[in-house]
Amino acid sequence: MPTNIVWQGLDPDIYGSPDQAQLAHQALHDPLTGLANRTLFTDRLVHAHALLRRKPGYLGVLCVDLDRFKEVNDSYGHDAGDQVIREVARRLKAICRETDTICRLGGDEFAIIQPDTTPQGCAALAQRVVEGLRGDLDLGVGRVELSCSVGVAVVSDAGQGQAEMLRQADVALYR
Repeated sequence: MPTNIVWQGLDPDIYGSPDQAQLAHQALHDPLTGLANRTLFTDRLVHAHALLRRKPGYLGVLCVDLDRFKEVNDSYGHDAGDQVIREVARRLKAICRETDTICRLGGDEFAIIQPDTTPQGCAALAQRVVEGLRGDLDLGVGRVELSCSVGVAVVSDAGQGQAEMLRQADVALYR
């Protein structure tokens, strides 16, 4: 599996044919939302973490879980659930900075890497996510009330491993 960071608008000169570029994109992105998948998320987290060794600062990871998502699938079906997931992805893209990495980990779980931040900046992003995802969404077949929970981990040195950082954000999500 490629370990290169792949940007939107893949350059065929780098990846060979347009088909190879498309395959590289598919290998690193969630097919439903177009967001980074777990593989690309891990690569970006490793890279952001390594940058802490070169440039002191803070790195934030946020885990986002939709509240009552199972009820959407149970009440309105999986197509409606997919519609919710796509809308959440759209809103997260609008909320986050271009330098942040937004990932769909699977199901109704998302994660955000916020490089070059502060603890206050990470808290502000978490608040924007909670507020930005809150509210009614008309699915055509019914309306749902969106809300989410957010767990945050912030590190200021490269001593803590990436897996531990993600684990801490996930633990914070359920507190």
